[in-house]
Amino acid sequence: MKCLIITTKGLEPCVQKELKSKFDLDSTVQETVVLFETKKPITNLQSASRIIQLLAQFKFKTIEEIKTQVKSLNLKPKSFRIECKRIGAHKFSSQNAKEELADLVDSDPNFENPDTIYYCYIYNNTCYFGIDLSKEDISKREYKIFSYGAQIKGSLAFSLLMFSDYKKTDILYDPFCKSGVIPIEAALFGGKEIFAYDKNFIPAQKNAKIAQVDIKFENPRAVDKIITFPPQLSKRKPIKLITKIYNYFFEETKQILKKNGTITVLVNKKQPITDIAKQHNFKSIQDYPIMIGLEEWYVVIFVQE
Repeated sequence: MKCLIITTKGLEPCVQKELKSKFDLDSTVQETVVLFETKKPITNLQSASRIIQLLAQFKFKTIEEIKTQVKSLNLKPKSFRIECKRIGAHKFSSQNAKEELADLVDSDPNFENPDTIYYCYIYNNTCYFGIDLSKEDISKREYKIFSYGAQIKGSLAFSLLMFSDYKKTDILYDPFCKSGVIPIEAALFGGKEIFAYDKNFIPAQKNAKIAQVDIKFENPRAVDKIITFPPQLSKRKPIKLITKIYNYFFEETKQILKKNGTITVLVNKKQPITDIAKQHNFKSIQDYPIMIGLEEWYVVIFVQE
């Protein structure tokens, strides 16, 4: 069975790592997608947005070319629904594509409880068409009921763990835990000792209870990994305030990070955090550009010099 995983641009290596660690499956990468083959269907991955059984993959210039390819599949399900996601500049909308492709399926549509959900993923001039095994956007999390501060999706939070080479035996700390997504994802992955804190950690504590995971909401004495989504430079948080926050962050980190420990942060700008890190004898050893919406963000990893 040929399958396709849809993810965020820049997170493809994290999907590959999860596939290999959980299912021992090799895979190949194209921009925003990971392709693999499996004998048994996989319906959920922490790093994924959708998992598709791939029926067709092709280049196109017009929607008519997409229709020709889909028509050739001779689709005859008991009942069906078509979903479509489109990224790039096209002369048609996702809704146009859904409606026109639905006319090519030899069956009655069922929007509430279809036997088969087809998924059309259009990325620039490439179309991927198949059966949606996940049946929903699996980057969303049911435990995220209570919120505090800026939010990131569960799939991105899990990917931060993969970027940092997080192991289940590592002692993890998130000092800006907000709604608790990073520590909760670590716990769902099987992490044994996880700490989290914030000015208001009650929402995170409630979400952890919903997820049925064990997280210590307190400051730890020593940790292997600090993985966090810190406050970002913005109009509401100008450089003077951000500098103060980051200075305090690195000063406190010195006291608890083990000798070979790492800090992994998600930021919308590599500066000022890399400059402030240097002042506290931390150096950046890797940074990964990723796309969040239409904006480029960065996953930056620090170690002590």
